[in-house]
Amino acid sequence: MHAKQIGIYGLRNEEISCVKKYLPQKECNIMVTDDVTNIIAVSEFAVIVNADTMNPQDIDMLLEYYEDIIPFSETVIFLGTIQIPSKLKNQILVYENFESLKQDLKYILLSAYRTQKKTETFSATLANAILILSVIRRKPYVTSRELAEKLGLSLRSIQRYINTIQATGEWIEYDSIHKGWYLQDGKSILWGDLDEE
Repeated sequence: MHAKQIGIYGLRNEEISCVKKYLPQKECNIMVTDDVTNIIAVSEFAVIVNADTMNPQDIDMLLEYYEDIIPFSETVIFLGTIQIPSKLKNQILVYENFESLKQDLKYILLSAYRTQKKTETFSATLANAILILSVIRRKPYVTSRELAEKLGLSLRSIQRYINTIQATGEWIEYDSIHKGWYLQDGKSILWGDLDEE
């Protein structure tokens, strides 16, 4: 699931309209909520919260949540008078009010969106590499073509992933007789197969 939305709590209609004006992509949208648990439960690339409209318990719950998940990939912006815990000072942006945020808003949202895209790309890369390793472990001598078809990737991408997996220390080798990939001794470092010896 791609986080292509901004979570908003406590902004006025004209402020929400301003945020809409600065959405970095057409497919982005805004989730306006009056329930802090929605901010926590839904994946967003940015969150804008007016702390002056929240009760102290909700502020504490939101700050505790962000402390528990450091580092987090979304950009979090608090408006108003709020004490940010020291652990979060470099993680959360704080502005006195929406007017002070407005001058930086376009840049912040674009940067937040790009950061989220990089996180998604890294996650997809990691997932593909683990899947390739898993297939090779379960099915010795699997061909590059079979891997490409299974994952919907190009042969060149499969080769790059295998090179990356090999660079991590996995003993993946190519067998020219079977024309496929296998793990030396059928054992994977990632899966802890070597620990069983």
